[in-house]
Amino acid sequence: STHAACNQAYQLDEEYAVRVLASAAYDDSPTARSVVQHGFAKATQGSGVGLHRKMIQSMDARPSGLHLPDGKVLMRTEGARIKRVVWKLVRGLWFLEYGKPLPEDTRYLYDIREPRNEGTPEFEEFWNKVRAQPSRGEYQAVFAHKYLRFGQDGEVLHGWAMLLWDRVIVYCMHFDPDDPPDMTASGPRGRGASS
Repeated sequence: STHAACNQAYQLDEEYAVRVLASAAYDDSPTARSVVQHGFAKATQGSGVGLHRKMIQSMDARPSGLHLPDGKVLMRTEGARIKRVVWKLVRGLWFLEYGKPLPEDTRYLYDIREPRNEGTPEFEEFWNKVRAQPSRGEYQAVFAHKYLRFGQDGEVLHGWAMLLWDRVIVYCMHFDPDDPPDMTASGPRGRGASS
């Protein structure tokens, strides 16, 4: 079926994104730690060895010769793969909210951060409005989300905040698919959003 083919096309990217994002929450979330340890156990049994190798190779304890504090390491990630999975999650949440598909080519932007890290200041006011919404999700310690439909100056934006493993926050903002932005040389009505 079409859905099976779509899900299979995302499978490797999803496995990668889950391991990377769970690794970011490893120290602070028992659930994320479980995800990472499960991946390691699978690799020792011969399953997912390529992904495990990729994860190890992406870590650098001395990036550019710098010494990181407290045994920290830098992980180089494949942002396009994570972005693809984030957008799939948002499109799934959209379908749950509205009962219709969100076109894949809808313009959007996203931001991933741990609660202690600062984000993009220009969008912080919008993210604060999204964060003020009620939390949704059946298994909050694994995945919770918030949603806001926001109209301003004749333009409708949709904002999503997803909390993974009580630790990693993923924000996504997109234009309304039924009322796309008026594109000009300076971008969508002066906003800096892009896909």
